[in-house]
Amino acid sequence: MRIQQETGGNLAGLFDTLAETMVARLQMRRQVRTLTAEGRLSAYILGIMPIALGIFIFVVDRPYELVLFHSTAGKIMLVGGLVLIVAGFYWMYKTVKIEV
Repeated sequence: MRIQQETGGNLAGLFDTLAETMVARLQMRRQVRTLTAEGRLSAYILGIMPIALGIFIFVVDRPYELVLFHSTAGKIMLVGGLVLIVAGFYWMYKTVKIEV
């Protein structure tokens, strides 16, 4: 802006171009957010579904699921499953998150 003023450039044209650029960037951000909404929703659903299913089975048939909590192999599988759920959610979230 200072260079334009010192050299006698068109400040009004500079501000118009700057305003158009800012509006275009905002529109692009909104469009990217809209286009990635499905992927974000899928990440949330796939992250919550195993936990919700585990809670459902625990409520409906508790002895069936208690084997996981009382055996060593079951505990290892629970921890492994939680690690994989978190890793998958993080991977999906980073895949869908696009910097504009």
